[in-house]
Amino acid sequence: FPVRVPHCWNAIDGADGLPGGKVTVDGGSSVKSDSYLRKRARYVRALPDPTPGKRSFLRFHGASIKTDVLVNGTKVGSHVGAFTMFTFEITSALKPSGNTLEVFVDNRYDETTNPLNADFNMAGGIYRKVELIETDAVCIDPCAYGTDGVVLHADPETGKVRAEVKVSGGPDVVREFAFPQPKLW
Repeated sequence: FPVRVPHCWNAIDGADGLPGGKVTVDGGSSVKSDSYLRKRARYVRALPDPTPGKRSFLRFHGASIKTDVLVNGTKVGSHVGAFTMFTFEITSALKPSGNTLEVFVDNRYDETTNPLNADFNMAGGIYRKVELIETDAVCIDPCAYGTDGVVLHADPETGKVRAEVKVSGGPDVVREFAFPQPKLW
C-alpha cells in the first residue's frame, strides 16, 4: 500500500507497554515487548530521470535503525544509526530513464547496534525527509560526514576560525580567518 515519507510504523505503539498494562520482566520497556513492532520494511518508488552531465545523490535525514539503499537493484549504500543524516551518490546506478529506488529499513532489536536501551521510542521507518540532490561534476561533497560539506572550527581563545570545505571531484579548500578579540570591561 502507498505511504508518504516521512513515515513511521511505530507512531503510536512505542510507549503503549504490554496489553492490559502488564510490565515486562526488565521493568516495562515496550521496546522489547510483542506490542512494539520490530521488522524489516521495504519502500519502493520511481526516481525522476537524471539530468545528463550531472551527479545525483540521495540524502536521508533519518531512517531507523539499519538502512540499505538500492537503485535499479544495485546497492548504493548501507547505514546503521537511527538518528543521523546520511548521503549516498547514486549516479553510477542510474539509467537514462525508468529508475527505481528501493529502501530497506530494519528496526529489529540487535545487541550490537546502539542505542540498546533508551527512554524514547526506537521508531521504524524513514521518519525524516529524503532529498534527491543534483550537482555538477565538481561539487561541495554532500557525503562528507553527514554534513553539507562545510565544517567550521572556532577557537574562542584566539578568535581564529578555520573553514574546511570538502570537495568531491577536486581538492578540499581550507581557510583560516582571524577576528579581533572583543574588549571586556
